[in-house]
Amino acid sequence: MGKEELLDALAGLPAAASIEDLPAQFAVVHEALSDIQRKRWKFLEDACSVVLRQVFSLVSNDEIDGMSDVDSREFTISTQEGVDLCLQFIEPLIHSTVLVADALDDEQEAVSQRGVVIAALLYLFAKVSKDSEIKSRLVAKVLLCGVEIHVILATLRFREELIECRRALLPSYESDSEAESELDSDDDEGLSEHTGEFESEDTQWITEQVAKAWGLTKYRYFLQTSGQEYSFTAWSYRGIGNFVHAMITDEQHGVNVMPAAVSPFSWLFHIAAYAHYMIHSKDHQERLCGLEVLRVICDVCPNDKLTLDAERGRDENNDTSLSFRQQAASFRKRDWMSPLIQVITNAMVAFPEVNDRSSTLAVLKELVSKIAVTDRYSKLILFS
Repeated sequence: MGKEELLDALAGLPAAASIEDLPAQFAVVHEALSDIQRKRWKFLEDACSVVLRQVFSLVSNDEIDGMSDVDSREFTISTQEGVDLCLQFIEPLIHSTVLVADALDDEQEAVSQRGVVIAALLYLFAKVSKDSEIKSRLVAKVLLCGVEIHVILATLRFREELIECRRALLPSYESDSEAESELDSDDDEGLSEHTGEFESEDTQWITEQVAKAWGLTKYRYFLQTSGQEYSFTAWSYRGIGNFVHAMITDEQHGVNVMPAAVSPFSWLFHIAAYAHYMIHSKDHQERLCGLEVLRVICDVCPNDKLTLDAERGRDENNDTSLSFRQQAASFRKRDWMSPLIQVITNAMVAFPEVNDRSSTLAVLKELVSKIAVTDRYSKLILFS
């Protein structure tokens, strides 16, 4: 079997008359993928994309909107059933992909195959809300894929810098890229609008340079801001946010899965981006999850040790043109703490329950306690 057989197997998925028919079709897809060697990652990505879309097109419109035409479906499933079905498809791929990737001499191919499987798992994380058992199972599968955690977590900070560098260095980029800057959007796919036309040599060069600075060059396919890889199987904000929450609050894993070689404050810097995103959400439960993530990561950081460039905010309106190197350096020195403090404060005020307000205040105090005393004083002056 091979490429033609894979296409036939994927084309046969919509013909399934019941849920029970899908696993049998999954097995045919697995067998076809096992016979593909050259650029297997691309066929793996296509297979995951088709299968996950097909499965979630069967989910009742009472749970999700716009996935498919209800009249074309003979049966529907719940989101939970959809996640279970997708795991039946993905779990065998994880084991086969890890074995194949470990044996490959082509590092880029190996990394891409691992990345595809992680992208599919993160897509499932974005679908799961409350089921802790499923979340724990998904965490274990992500860790099994063999990609370092900090690589996954660096995605959001990478995108922030990429967007700012593009906006600062490419004047034509500004007017049509407002959607990209919406970190607080509830829909990852919304960020992909209006970006395709800007894929030029200049934007590609900027992307490569920023990826190199973050050590993400091998993963740049999964860090795009447009195209199929972004809109469907990208490493999404919501998926990673749910992954982080599930991982560091899980009894079996917790913060111990984070390599000690990486500074706790580095973990705080990366995880704070997702906490910010979650706390700003309109969903009450997601806000609480964001606060819990921040509380857990703050617990492993020593007090009074986080130094910040408190004067940075006074120079943000400087109109002087900067080179790429200067722009990137400037962005990395930006004030990321004040916006986080602000969004926590806003959430605290908005919570109707006294207990939620009290726990939010406790998280805020814990976060501020990590800042060096001199910077803390300056930060409070600027924040006021």
